[in-house]
Amino acid sequence: MSAEELATKLSTLDISDLIFVDEATGSDDAGCGNKDKPFKSAASAVGHISSQPEAAQESLKIVIKKAGDEKYSYITPSALKKAKNAYELALKKAKKQAEREARDKEEREAKLAEEQRKLEESKKVVLTQDP
Repeated sequence: MSAEELATKLSTLDISDLIFVDEATGSDDAGCGNKDKPFKSAASAVGHISSQPEAAQESLKIVIKKAGDEKYSYITPSALKKAKNAYELALKKAKKQAEREARDKEEREAKLAEEQRKLEESKKVVLTQDP
């Protein structure tokens, strides 16, 4: 596809169907995927798309501007696959972290309960002096 064909295709698309990624000036934290506030990584764009209703997901397309480029272009299939894998990995890490935090909290609570039990038990000890 030539640059002219791509430009024509981009101009006929509804801009609301495009998710923008700018590797140089985008932000994964403050970005929302529009042209004024693009994402920094394609993985964040994939995450944004996956949070949309399923019917809307099919119409959304990712356009990316690499550092040093002046124009946006469609994301390549291999880059999209890599972004999906990175997003899935981030989800797995977040899930694992949440499980670890829950387990740690449970262990702290159990340890605190055991210390309380021991404290109450030690209060029952009465020391007497031998005659």
